Amino acid sequence: MPDLHMDIVVVGASVAGMSAVEAVRSTGFEGRITVVGAEDELPYDKPPLSKEFLAGDVTEADIALCTRSQLDSFDVELMLGAAVTHVDAEQRLLELSTGVLLPYDGVLLATGMAPRRLNCAGADLAGIHYLRTLDDARRLQADMAAGGEMVVIGTGFIGGEVASSGRRRGLDVTMVELAPAAFSGSVEPLVAEALTAAHIAEGVRILCGRSVVRFDGGDRVRSVVLSDGTVIAADIVVVGIGAAPQDGYLERSTLARADGVLCDRYCRTNTPAIYAAGDVCRWYNPRYERHGRVEHWTNAVEQGAQAARNLVLELSGSDDERVAYSPVPYFWSRQCERMFQYAGVRHESASLSLEGDVEGPRWAVTAHVGDTITSAFTANWPGRAVKYRRLLNESHAHEMAMSLDHQVR
Repeated sequence: MPDLHMDIVVVGASVAGMSAVEAVRSTGFEGRITVVGAEDELPYDKPPLSKEFLAGDVTEADIALCTRSQLDSFDVELMLGAAVTHVDAEQRLLELSTGVLLPYDGVLLATGMAPRRLNCAGADLAGIHYLRTLDDARRLQADMAAGGEMVVIGTGFIGGEVASSGRRRGLDVTMVELAPAAFSGSVEPLVAEALTAAHIAEGVRILCGRSVVRFDGGDRVRSVVLSDGTVIAADIVVVGIGAAPQDGYLERSTLARADGVLCDRYCRTNTPAIYAAGDVCRWYNPRYERHGRVEHWTNAVEQGAQAARNLVLELSGSDDERVAYSPVPYFWSRQCERMFQYAGVRHESASLSLEGDVEGPRWAVTAHVGDTITSAFTANWPGRAVKYRRLLNESHAHEMAMSLDHQVR
């Protein structure tokens, strides 16, 4: 193991960052660990923000990733409200927004994503929300408690979860999508149709093939005007049109970036002793023989741990013992009182098979290229989800040229 005087800094008090901390300590590393977090909050779990937290099923305490006493047990120094503004790899220094210069021997970057924002008239009105942080969720939850009309811009999974949470709280919900069909950018067409039908059955109004022209109101949003002239009453607007990697602090550094922090199969950047994990990491996945990013919770946990272990091995001079990170992407979502699970990647020429009835209580859609399964989507069928994840992990998908969508970008 590295000597007691080595310093590892984890940039990002996220699920990937906290998974990295636990993994570092599990290796027997006894040096200093510092976690730098841009928010003022103790580390918390983000997936519930758009689901159980908005619906009022869980509290802030329920979504905490750790307590201060648990951090103390890992012997971690936590620096909150401090964003990294520059990585000086030559001097091995991190510059923080607080003015602190933080030395390091090894770094794990886990800074996640930032929401893409609409640029149109009225976009700064009160009542227009972007959901990424706990503070975002607090403000949105407070507005939802007042009731009224909610408009969700974008039909990705975050948008779908927010819409479902809104209906559970009794709000009238309209979803607006630029593409011709809802959820079409996220999953296979048959699955997208089933998700759309489920939301409509819950009372959600879905308008596709239209963009937002402007938001109208005084100090607060009152309506959304669409490109076809449709005007939708709105007391609350939630914009979910995607997110971008938070890697702007690397602009003056020597680290390579390409839609995220560019890494090799071990999650190491082009710079010694600097690794990345989670949403911000674009790494080479040997399974698919290409670089990509995965923006889901399971990946953040698993990649954070593997990248951290590889970092410790490099610091200890055991580079040849590092393990490549080559997962099958996986995520889950709760919408419309259903549990959805997806594993694999999309392939444009795949054929689809359906088990069950998409209008029934449980069903599964699998995609195949020849005899190889490339992805599986299940609804309320955990047993099938486990089976297909196992098959995907055993498959030789790396032999195919994959066309990847948002699951691996």
